[in-house]
Amino acid sequence: MTAALNQFAKSQDGGDTPYLAALSGVQGALASDPGLYQMGPTAPLYFVVFMSDGYPTDAVSGQSPVVVDQAALQRAISSILAMAPGRITLSTVYYGTINDPTAAATLQTMANAGQGQFANVDTGSISSISVNDLIKVPVGKCQ
Repeated sequence: MTAALNQFAKSQDGGDTPYLAALSGVQGALASDPGLYQMGPTAPLYFVVFMSDGYPTDAVSGQSPVVVDQAALQRAISSILAMAPGRITLSTVYYGTINDPTAAATLQTMANAGQGQFANVDTGSISSISVNDLIKVPVGKCQ
């Protein structure tokens, strides 16, 4: 996770934030993992972390102010969680360089729906993000 955050820190934002397309990509990646279909105590857990500096560009109305299609996002997240009930969480991070309440609230709602964590790093610096801010590690015996 730390390596992924470091790699992400080196990337440039492109101005487009297709949330629904990204969630579809998550679903495809999970579906292609053979571990998804394992059962029992050794079945893998999946911790998905979704990071954005803005609101979705593919799940909004053309209105001003922006109205996010929360129902479409909820359907996409529910579909992902249903792939392996109890073994997938979706955490989110808002790292905008400006304080955008719509973007931050959308990401927080997504984390709640995904049974994950939400981190608001509104300075735009993801270097202050800790893995512990994003993943709730289950407590119990390790196999």
